[in-house]
Amino acid sequence: MKAHRYHYLTPLLAVLFGMAAVAPAAGQPAIQRADQISENLLAQFPNALAMQNKVLRKVTTQSKDLISGQWTNSTETRFTHVGNLIDKTTSYTWQNGAWVPVMLSDNDYQGNLLTSTIIQSAVNGQLGNSFRTLYTYTGGLLTGLLEQEWRNGAWADVERTTNTFQGNLLTGGQTDTLRNGAWQPSSRFTLVQENGGVTETTQEWRNGAWENDTRTIYPNLTIQQLYDLLSSTLNGDVFQTGSAFAFLFPNTIEQEWKNGAWENESRITTTFSAGKATQILFEDWETDKWEPLQRTTATYSGDRISTVKIDLYDDDSSAWTTFTTETHSYDAEGYLAQILNQVSILGFLMESRSLFEWGNPTTATDRPETPTAYRLDAAYPNPFNPSTRFEYHLESAGAIAIRVFDPLGRQVATLFEGTQPAGTHTLQFEASGLPSGTYFVRLEAAGFNQTRSVTLLK
Repeated sequence: MKAHRYHYLTPLLAVLFGMAAVAPAAGQPAIQRADQISENLLAQFPNALAMQNKVLRKVTTQSKDLISGQWTNSTETRFTHVGNLIDKTTSYTWQNGAWVPVMLSDNDYQGNLLTSTIIQSAVNGQLGNSFRTLYTYTGGLLTGLLEQEWRNGAWADVERTTNTFQGNLLTGGQTDTLRNGAWQPSSRFTLVQENGGVTETTQEWRNGAWENDTRTIYPNLTIQQLYDLLSSTLNGDVFQTGSAFAFLFPNTIEQEWKNGAWENESRITTTFSAGKATQILFEDWETDKWEPLQRTTATYSGDRISTVKIDLYDDDSSAWTTFTTETHSYDAEGYLAQILNQVSILGFLMESRSLFEWGNPTTATDRPETPTAYRLDAAYPNPFNPSTRFEYHLESAGAIAIRVFDPLGRQVATLFEGTQPAGTHTLQFEASGLPSGTYFVRLEAAGFNQTRSVTLLK
């Protein structure tokens, strides 16, 4: 499940870190991007990419045909918003002249706090539930995450993480996995301020005991400074200046626990000029010394990124070779409009680009996409008291009915009955006048019906 633990950030980071990148040629190392960011720390920023000015509506990636020189669609990511917060993120791929959905990330909020994220994946072109994350807060601090998978028509608990804080600063957390109906420890991490920096240590539960696994050292930082740096870096407004593509993350040293001792694995060193990251060097530990692997160099025009160049190090020649160059351009208001990516492979210039479309927060709650099927989404919260919320999706306009039944099949409420347009709609089930128990909400539309169960706990 670890690969899915922070899937709420997956489509966001895909845009931030490499939607314009072309896959490396055979034998070349993968470009170092978002995988260097600590998962434990990323989890503390579920509202990442909230934008204060305009909001990002769409990112389209295209590739250029070597022979015809024509641009061809590749992927597209569309965003809808609640105010300036990302509501839905839908990923598409271009197939047979049409956009085909691949994945949907659906966020729910209470105020400005993210309370749930549902991930839907496509099977035969139809989106269906896959994963869900529920977030728990104490005094505004993210103290718990519950990971669930969609199994046999219902959400099933898989993994939970409990975070610990000192004041308002994260100091650690533990992840448990549900096995045979019982929660079992899986992994844990700690953040300690020591030796002039911050050390993040991750341990795995093996054979009934905790064992060291990995360690990340953030030199010359306090926990507060580390937190502030990540918070500012993950602000959605970095899109406007293209700064996100310069990977403004702290210097790190990655280590692994081997044969009873910590051994160096990789290192990231960022060089700054006038407060801007101008070069990031990636190195691997080889036997007894650091060996260069990749460097990323950024140039600026004012506060905005102009180019990002990625060079790879050749051990045989002890020389750097440019792998890819990204050129950033902006619209008349200064918002990022395009990233042109160029890669030279075997004498051929391979080109791709990402096109960015922006909108105003006041109009970004519009949902222009028409659902491709009828669907009643799971309720949240569930269990609930005294009200819960549903979203439902109508493929076409027409008469619908949404009713609530008790376990004996008796109708206890009609939530809606009438005609509605195609699109996505929301309803509230207020159950203050009903006793505790399980109830069934049924959507009926154009020969379609679907039922969801909810549990009222008073």
